Amino acid sequence: MSLLDTLGLSTDHSEEQLHRALEEGVHLLERHFYDRAMVEFNQALALSHEEALASIKELFEDPQFANDVEALRSLGSNLLAKNPDDLDLANQLGNAERRQGNWQSAKRFYLHCLHHNPNVQFPAYNLAATIARTNHVDGAAVSALQPFEQAPGFILPDLEPLLPPLEELQKQVLEKEEAANAADTSTEEAPPAPGMEHQQDDDVADFDATAGNTVLAKAERQLPPVEETGDLEGSFGMNLPKLAHHIRQWPLKDRDPELMWALGVVALAAEEGRIAHWALEHVQYEGEMARDLVCFRILAQAVRRLSPRVIDVQLRYLHKHPSHRYSCANLGVMYKKTGDLGKARVYFFRTLKLLETSKGSYHITPLLEEAVKLEEEGSVQKALGIYAPLVSEIHDQATLVRIAKMLTTTNELEQAKATYLRAHVLDSDAPEPLEGLKSLRSLLVHKAGEALKGHEAAKAALLLDEALTIHASEQLIERALNVYKDLGNNKRIRELEAMRRMLDNTEKQKQVQRELEEAEKHVSDGIIEEAMHCFKLALSFTPDQQVFKRAIEVCEAGKRKDLAEQITGWFHKQMEVAEINKRLGEAGAV
Repeated sequence: MSLLDTLGLSTDHSEEQLHRALEEGVHLLERHFYDRAMVEFNQALALSHEEALASIKELFEDPQFANDVEALRSLGSNLLAKNPDDLDLANQLGNAERRQGNWQSAKRFYLHCLHHNPNVQFPAYNLAATIARTNHVDGAAVSALQPFEQAPGFILPDLEPLLPPLEELQKQVLEKEEAANAADTSTEEAPPAPGMEHQQDDDVADFDATAGNTVLAKAERQLPPVEETGDLEGSFGMNLPKLAHHIRQWPLKDRDPELMWALGVVALAAEEGRIAHWALEHVQYEGEMARDLVCFRILAQAVRRLSPRVIDVQLRYLHKHPSHRYSCANLGVMYKKTGDLGKARVYFFRTLKLLETSKGSYHITPLLEEAVKLEEEGSVQKALGIYAPLVSEIHDQATLVRIAKMLTTTNELEQAKATYLRAHVLDSDAPEPLEGLKSLRSLLVHKAGEALKGHEAAKAALLLDEALTIHASEQLIERALNVYKDLGNNKRIRELEAMRRMLDNTEKQKQVQRELEEAEKHVSDGIIEEAMHCFKLALSFTPDQQVFKRAIEVCEAGKRKDLAEQITGWFHKQMEVAEINKRLGEAGAV
C-alpha cells in the first residue's frame, strides 16, 4: 500500500491532478527537496484546499517523516503562513518540534495558537508541558493534570495517620467540658484531663518566660476565637480553634511536636491559616521533613492572605530546593488560586516530572531505604533502578560514591562519572570522589586498550573520548590521536590537536581572544546564537566569570532568556569539569 493510500486519497479520474500533485510532493519531501515539494502541495491546495490540507496534515503523524524535522518545519511553516487560523495545524507543528527536543520552536507554535485563541485547550496544556520539559501532549497532558486542577486546596500529606491523636484530644476536651457542666462550675475550671493538669495562669507565665516576643508568641496572640458552634465538616469533624486553645493551656515542654505537626497539617487542609501557623511553629524537623515544614509554614501564610509577596517567598524557596515536590505542587496551587492557570500548569507538570523519578512519592527517603535494603541483599541492578533517577537529589556524599562504584561495576560508566562529579561538588575537599574519577579514567583507558587488541578501533576511540572528559593529559591526547588517525576521522584529529595546543597556556589565551573577538562581531551583527557559540568556545578553554557575565548581558539585551538559561547551566558544568581537571592534574593523572 502506498503512502497516498494511507492518507485516504482515491485515484478517481476526477481527483487525478490532486492525487498527482500530492504524490509528487511526498516524493520530493522524501528526497529533501522541500521548496519544490511546497510548489506541488500548493498546487494541490489550489485544486481542493480542504481535502489537500487534511491529507498534508496527516504527514505530521507519519513515522516516515517523524524524524525529518526540516521536512515538517518547511511544510508546516508554509502551510501555517497560508492558514494562520488553523490552530490544529500549529499545535501539530509544536508537537512535532517537541518530539525532537526543539522546545523553543515548539513554544512558538503553541503561542501562535494562544495568540489567535487564548481559550484553546490542547496548546495551552502543551505550552505548559513544554516549559516544564515534559513529554505530556494533547489529551494525555489534560488528563495528567486533573488531580492537581481538581484538588480543593493545597497538596498535603495523607491526613488519615494524622487524625487519631487529634480525635483523642477532642474526646478529652469534650469529656472535660461535660464534667464541668455536670458540676455546674461556672466560675472555676473543671479538673483537667489526665496529663493536662496545667492552669492557664501558670502556663502563660511559662510561655512568656520561655518564648518571649518571638514568632511563636505572635502566632499565639493571633489564634482565632473559639466558636461555640460551627460547621465542622470542613475541619474533619473537629473544632480546631477549641483544640488550639486547649493546647495553649499547656506549658511549651508538654506540646508534643508530633501532635502539633498533625494539628498544623490538618488546619492547613481546613484552611485555618492562623492555627496552622501557630501549630507548625512548635515543630522542628531535619532532612525532607524540614523542607516540608518550611513549605507548610509558607502555605499557612498563603491561607491567611495569598499575596504576591507570599508567592515570591514560595518561589524563592523552590529555587533553593528545586526537587521539593510539595513546594513545586503548591506553587502551582497558589498560581491557580490567583487565576494564572498558565503558570500553575507549568509547576504541576514539573511536579509530575519529579514524581516520576520518585515512583509517585513526595519523599525520596523511603525509596532510598528500599534501595539500601536491595543493595545489602546483593540486588545491585534493582538498587540502581531506584538510585539512578534520584542522584541529583541525594545530598550524602558517601551514598553518591557508593552509587558511582555500583554503576562502574555494571559498566554504566558515563552515569558513574556524573555521580562522582556530583559527589565532588558536595565536598570538593573530600578525596573519595577524585579517587573514584581517577580510577574510572584508568578503567576507560584500559577498556580502550582491550578494544584495540580486539580490532575495535571505533569503540576504543569512544572510550578514550570519555576518559578525556575526566582529565585531558598530553599523553592521553596523543593516544587518542593515534586511534583517530587509524580511523581517518580528520575532524576529530583537528579537535584533538587543538586540545593539545590548549594545554599550552599562551596558545590558550590567543585562542580565547580570537573567539571573544568573533563573538563581539556577531553581537554587532545581531546574530546572538553565533555569538553564544563563540562565547562557549572561549569559556571551554578558560571558564572566566567576566566572559560568562558578558555572555549573559548579550542574552538579556537580545531578550533571549532561553539562551541565558542554556549557557548558565553549561557554564556551571564547565566550572566543575575545570576543577576536576585541576585536582586530577595535581594528583598526577596521566
